[in-house]
Amino acid sequence: MVAWDDLKADVEMNGNVLTVTMERLRNAAGANKLGVHVRSDISNTLAGIGLDHVPQELPNYQHEQVRIFKRGTLVGDLITTVLTPGE
Repeated sequence: MVAWDDLKADVEMNGNVLTVTMERLRNAAGANKLGVHVRSDISNTLAGIGLDHVPQELPNYQHEQVRIFKRGTLVGDLITTVLTPGE
């Protein structure tokens, strides 16, 4: 859980939004490959610690970048609003 706590701290220190590689997320999950179940587990773990990600479907290539943001913050609410069409 230390890797996830470090990631959350990095997000918070960077204004509640941070771009990371899938490699970092894969390593935090303790996995060797970014299969569909590993990516799902990563997404669920991020949600469990109050974080979300863009794109909504995590890439399966370790060098792809993902934007991580903290839910319930100004920037998190802005990103969520932009990604969720509606009134």
